[in-house]
Amino acid sequence: MNDVAPNAACLAQLTILNGKQARQTVTLPEGALMIGRASDCQLHMVEKGVWERHVQIRLRPEEGFFLHPLPPASTLVNSEPVLAPRLLRNGDVLDVGEVKLRFWLGPVQQESLSHRETFFWMLLVALLAAQLWLIWKLG
Repeated sequence: MNDVAPNAACLAQLTILNGKQARQTVTLPEGALMIGRASDCQLHMVEKGVWERHVQIRLRPEEGFFLHPLPPASTLVNSEPVLAPRLLRNGDVLDVGEVKLRFWLGPVQQESLSHRETFFWMLLVALLAAQLWLIWKLG
């Protein structure tokens, strides 16, 4: 199976569209993900046309996820052959042998604002109390 598991806090993920592992989602690590038949590949696939070390997806900080083909294996992105490293875009479909994978950016997660919201409401209540006290003292 796969060493890389789905995770809600991921930067990017691959969804396997066909084959024995269809409908599984694999989280891309922040370093590199090797796809192939070899047992040490993070995404181990045994379908027809998949080489021992077929293709690598590597994160380049500040640039994005790049697909690095490993000749002589051939890889297609959106039905176009990839001969040199290529930037992956959200929704790209990769053909790795007979397997199709869809590249997706991970879900965006908003940081918790509960502390700020609590502080704001406490400040608002204190301001209201101060105004009521001034009205009572001056009135």
